[in-house]
Amino acid sequence: MIFQITTVNLINTIIIAMGIGICTMCFIHISTSSNLQKDIKRYFTLILPGLILNMGAHLARQIMEGQPGNIVRTILYILPCIEGVASCGTAYLMSLLLLSMSMPKAKAKKISLILHILFATHSIAVIIGSATNFPFFFDENNMYHRGVGYNLYNVIPVVMLVLGMVILIIYGKNINNRVRISFWTYLVAPVIAIIIQSFSYGIQYIIFATTASSVFMYFVILKNQTETYEKQTKSISHMQNGLIMVLADLVESRDKCTGDHIKKTAEYARVIMNQLKKDGVYANELTDEYIEDVVRSAPLHDIGKIQIPDAILNKTSGLTDEEFEIIKSHTIAGKNIITSAIDMVSEESSGYLNEARNLAYCHHEKWDGKGYPQKLSGEDIPLSARIMAVADVFDALVSKRSYKEPLKFDDAVDLIKKESGTHFDPKIVDAFIKATDEVKNVTYNK
Repeated sequence: MIFQITTVNLINTIIIAMGIGICTMCFIHISTSSNLQKDIKRYFTLILPGLILNMGAHLARQIMEGQPGNIVRTILYILPCIEGVASCGTAYLMSLLLLSMSMPKAKAKKISLILHILFATHSIAVIIGSATNFPFFFDENNMYHRGVGYNLYNVIPVVMLVLGMVILIIYGKNINNRVRISFWTYLVAPVIAIIIQSFSYGIQYIIFATTASSVFMYFVILKNQTETYEKQTKSISHMQNGLIMVLADLVESRDKCTGDHIKKTAEYARVIMNQLKKDGVYANELTDEYIEDVVRSAPLHDIGKIQIPDAILNKTSGLTDEEFEIIKSHTIAGKNIITSAIDMVSEESSGYLNEARNLAYCHHEKWDGKGYPQKLSGEDIPLSARIMAVADVFDALVSKRSYKEPLKFDDAVDLIKKESGTHFDPKIVDAFIKATDEVKNVTYNK
């Protein structure tokens, strides 16, 4: 008999220790997660500590059971109360979570009132019952025993779980399939465990079933929310890219350019960056995220031209010094426009806009310091702007403009080579030359 008790206690201890550890890790994860819906995060922030409290109280009772003394006896009477309230509290919170995810708010309020009453009734009954030895009692050796009313102890939690099943049957179609299955797991497993434990004292089936099904539900909901978040992020990203292209195309159309210019300069930039990365040049900066940020923001490099008068922008003859100064101001205008956009978004969302600002402001700077507007030189010029300088000039050389005919591909490449070390970063020109086959494919849309 002693061996059996010891074995049962060991199994319970292992189950409870694992449960506390897993629930604690889940609680830490949910506390730092930013992807979960507000209601889901709020309920699980309460459910997980409730599970930990339930398991912790049971473990403490198991350790203290059989120890002599009135203080121990008092604590032993308190611990089952904590277990009972925490256990019912989990079913209560899960039911409220189910309501928030499946039912219209007006109907959910009525059902939630019933749940509030059930939980309050159970908590009061547990506290009063512990003083009457009705659901449980401790003998003279401070050993736990079930009372005559033990099974009544579980009536309200079962009612909550059954009510949850009814809600799930009627309104479950409003919930994602995987999440609905996880709710069914949570609702059914504890009921089965309660039935088994009502006839078999020893292994804590209820704790195991409740904890396992709650953690399973958490991970299913987390996965579902993560997938939803990723879909929304992709959708927003596609929308942003579309808006960027439309806006950039509007600006370029004023300059009598086609949309090909903004698409091709972005692709030239991608080709150059991929070659630089392949060669291990600027490896610390050229992460996958950085490359995508530059490609996404490349169409905005001339956004400041929206403030340049059409008469100057489309002039076919040479510009006067005054007109050229006006043209040059598009870099500052572009910087100011994108800075205004950055001020309206969160820091986490401004990554590609920061590069867009660098491109707009600095793509006319030159490696030797003779560019504009700041006369930056060398690596003081942002890397993205140095890359765009090559892409932008090359596309201008091979494209027809109102004031010129396109150059042949090889002649344009030769001009880029000649400007290496003066206009352009030599490392970027080297990468451009190595990737001329890919550059040619972009130029002629092969």
